[in-house]
Amino acid sequence: MGLIRNTLAAARWGAAQVEAGVLQHVQELMGSAETGIHFLRVRLRAISGEEEEEAPVLAGAEAVFRVSSHLLIGPVTQAEVVRAERARNNAIQAELATPVSGGRGNLFSVYVFCAATLIHGEHHFAGFTIYPLQNALTEEALRNAMNAFTMQQIGIEVMPDAGLSANFKQSSPAYVIAYHRVRATSHDDALIFAQQHADHVNDVLGVERGQKASVFGVLSMRLGRDDDIRVGYYYPGYRGNKIPPMFSGDIENYIERTLPRLQNSAWARLLFSNFADATSEFDPGIQHLRYWSLMELIAKKHIISETTQIFYPDGSPILSAKGKPVLTRGAQAKVYAHLISLGTFQSSEGDQNGTVHFEGAQPVNAPPGEEVIRLWEDLGAMYAIRNSVAHTGEYTPDATAAPNSDSGRAARFYQSGSLMQRFRDRVRIALSHELAAIT
Repeated sequence: MGLIRNTLAAARWGAAQVEAGVLQHVQELMGSAETGIHFLRVRLRAISGEEEEEAPVLAGAEAVFRVSSHLLIGPVTQAEVVRAERARNNAIQAELATPVSGGRGNLFSVYVFCAATLIHGEHHFAGFTIYPLQNALTEEALRNAMNAFTMQQIGIEVMPDAGLSANFKQSSPAYVIAYHRVRATSHDDALIFAQQHADHVNDVLGVERGQKASVFGVLSMRLGRDDDIRVGYYYPGYRGNKIPPMFSGDIENYIERTLPRLQNSAWARLLFSNFADATSEFDPGIQHLRYWSLMELIAKKHIISETTQIFYPDGSPILSAKGKPVLTRGAQAKVYAHLISLGTFQSSEGDQNGTVHFEGAQPVNAPPGEEVIRLWEDLGAMYAIRNSVAHTGEYTPDATAAPNSDSGRAARFYQSGSLMQRFRDRVRIALSHELAAIT
């Protein structure tokens, strides 16, 4: 029980009485209920010889009641209701400040629109509210996209269908998370804060409701300036490869080659599903973790031994910090051994320090004075990020780490995205080998 919302332990109440036209009910609440005035959303059903789930909802209302340590005699007064409503509204309208603002800047209202999770009723929290959007999404945009093809290619126009429209609305629930008062330095600052917070809310709702929603639009408005508005649309949010295939038949060949294997192999479906989930992950730290977990899963299938010594491509032994030979006992060693067995690639890139060469399964012949990062070191940086996310839930680059350490290399190549891009491409190669082995 609380000021903003209420949770009752009882699922079914006892009989109510009507006195002087007022519906009255006494309910014994859980011991943790706070004393004071509370608001409860109720729905009334007429149940007469039929199942409760099938009974029609007669009305919806907001009940006002007092929690007391003793028996309550007499109704809640209007003055008590007014004071309680004022306190509740103040809590809901609590100001939220972005980390960048430091509590200074302008006030914004930010609205994050989400689709694909069903929410029943309004849900109030300190600083924000979740509102369900009834019948918010329609099939019109999809029908227009279909007609853009059918009218040109086959001369048929897809007409509106009331039944299909109703089914689409029912299967496309949406809601908006309203952040009432966000203290921020700019629209961008307010939007970044709200979207990050909304993503956490959607994670929680996804677990509770069984499906995580996707953000399809945002709106920020500077309070006191109705003409100062920022709107953005982010759904479906494609972030994949924007370069067209070199040959027109590449996609067709890939699908024809891959789809039968997915249909016939649960292992292939597991790998591809996990890789696809990783590509759609918006949090870069969690994305690193997802790619590593998939690569580790594949490597452990092939590298069974835990006593095999591993070597650099030039034949020299890889040693631990204590100077002992590294064996295929840990996850990093297994991933390394498997990538070496696949003949993984080498690459180069430029940064503020000049050209950097990243070793693959073969030694790098770099010009004198140019930096070489060995495959074992590159994987160590990736594994450092993986461990940080797995143990703390996030990764923050450590600017104080020694440059030649795993943490130092992780911090150096994390921001540019090159570390994850290299590792993702190595995972794709490993995935291709797994697919090729399936008949």
